[in-house]
Amino acid sequence: LTVEVGEVATATGATVRFDGPLVLSDNDVPGRVTRMLDAFEVPFRTKDLVVQAVGAHDTPATRARAVLELDVEQPVKDAVLELVLARA
Repeated sequence: LTVEVGEVATATGATVRFDGPLVLSDNDVPGRVTRMLDAFEVPFRTKDLVVQAVGAHDTPATRARAVLELDVEQPVKDAVLELVLARA
């Protein structure tokens, strides 16, 4: 979502209102991680470990901890953590 309001004097500020009910977008982290890993050329064992670790937890912090504890390649960890923590 991008809202452009132009120049606003710091002394006056700005208010942005949204009409209607607001619904947060679904943040399907396990699904996003699975799709990303499907595009990687990594062993199936790595994919399975990561997907299981991410899917077993509900919060960014617990997912990140689970990923950090895995015995997988650091570039895979870094990419997965980018998704897991993106909206933390």
